[in-house]
Amino acid sequence: MTTTTELFLDLRKRRSGLWSPLKLQRAVLAKQLSKLQLSDYQEFQQESHSAAVTCIAIDREEKRYLLAGIGDGTICVHNIYGEKKSCGFRSSVELRVGRTSRYKHSHSVETVSWYTDNGIFLTSGRDGKLKVWDSNEGVVVEQFTVGNTINKHRVADPDVGPLVAVANNTNHLQLVDLNTGSTCHTLRGHDGPVLTCTWSRLNSRILASGSADNKIMLWDVRQARSFLSVLDYNNVRFKRRKDIKLAGASHQSSVHGLEYSRCGRFLYSLGKDGRIRKWDTVTLKNMKTKFPEIQVKSKGSVDLACTEGGSDDYLFVPENNDIHVLNTISGTEVNCLVGHYSSVYGLEYCEQNYSLYSCGRDRFVLQWDTPFHHEAARSSKVKESEETKDINPYTVDTWSSDEDDET
Repeated sequence: MTTTTELFLDLRKRRSGLWSPLKLQRAVLAKQLSKLQLSDYQEFQQESHSAAVTCIAIDREEKRYLLAGIGDGTICVHNIYGEKKSCGFRSSVELRVGRTSRYKHSHSVETVSWYTDNGIFLTSGRDGKLKVWDSNEGVVVEQFTVGNTINKHRVADPDVGPLVAVANNTNHLQLVDLNTGSTCHTLRGHDGPVLTCTWSRLNSRILASGSADNKIMLWDVRQARSFLSVLDYNNVRFKRRKDIKLAGASHQSSVHGLEYSRCGRFLYSLGKDGRIRKWDTVTLKNMKTKFPEIQVKSKGSVDLACTEGGSDDYLFVPENNDIHVLNTISGTEVNCLVGHYSSVYGLEYCEQNYSLYSCGRDRFVLQWDTPFHHEAARSSKVKESEETKDINPYTVDTWSSDEDDET
């Protein structure tokens, strides 16, 4: 069934009064997001990528600038709508910090992120350094040396303050205060290297961390005693407390991926045991959603991304060269995005234009769009070809008008 036919059937339900406007909107959005395809109208300038693209981030303000971290320490800022093509856009590189720059990372860049405005961005990598950049000048304005290899950093919500959570190859997390320029808090509790972390979208003070000790820990950074709880995979819903025998772990192997749902109620985790788990962060229960097994080859953090606003929400999970699109309620796979030639390293979902961005070892940054985007691009191509069609010299009208003869 084509996209147009599905839309016609949904509109008929709305006109008959079976669906409310909100239900129509959520149903259409869910169907579109479940059928993402490689973009027809967006192309990224790949020549500036001198090695594998390890991480990406979209700016928070305009959703126009894509920040890319490269495996050799290079950093690029793409203007997504930089150059107009016959149909669509080709990105232009607004800033590139190459291997010859004195500001570059000495090893691979593992995480990039924008601050609250486009004037500042942050990068961290295997050299153990967290760098704060002036995006206009392309220079480092502040630098923090945070132990060993930094696996992940996350910028806190402005309500909490200018805090950055840093997970590295030690058994604790560091909270860096950008105002004071120092480490303001150390969160201790894990028994192995901390591989990933993420801030809650429901309560901006709550931080979740995943470690090689198979545990997911929740922290409240505003309390002196920050530790809150450990998520246990045997603590499942619909079981009485006396019938629950806790395992003392969140996964049966190291935890590499963490992502909160857009509403902030649920937390998704990915472990080296191949399991994806969905957690209720209010009851701290394992929801026992039956996701397919995912093979994890990474030694550090794995990017996850999720959608919101549709009748069904989806979780994007990379595995080797592909990206799996999973229904967050049933756990079933609804789509598999195939386009990269090698391992996928980074994911970023843009809720403004309902697009997914991915990067990988093949040095490519790809954009995935809904069928509506593709139909619009196809219509634009047809219109462009009609306007620029070559004129046949044998059938062209060469008669002059009366006005031309008078002149």
